Amino acid sequence: MALLGLYAGGRSQAVVVAMLMLLGASVGPFVMATQSEVLRVAPGRTEPALAANSAAFNAGVAAGALTGGALLSAIGVRGTFLVGGLLTLAALAVLTWPAHTRPEEVTPPTTRRNPRIGLQ
Repeated sequence: MALLGLYAGGRSQAVVVAMLMLLGASVGPFVMATQSEVLRVAPGRTEPALAANSAAFNAGVAAGALTGGALLSAIGVRGTFLVGGLLTLAALAVLTWPAHTRPEEVTPPTTRRNPRIGLQ
């Protein structure tokens, strides 16, 4: 939203300041949410999972900087914000794809019930 706001209102100093504040405020919760999800899906393997998450995050930053730098001379600053916002919307569409197309979550063996002895 902030990237699209920077594209739409990029000529107004007040809008730019507000959108940059929104963009900066969104980074902290994003990092915490992704780390929490990584810890949830990889119990017992937290160190390699967090390392992979950090590597993916840094690769994304590098790819974004490379793409933005290449686009900057071609379409200008505001156009770069537009492309960034559209890529963010595309990522959100992929992440919110209907759940019935995702593989079902597997219950770990330690939480399955055995009627004769309770929890294993």
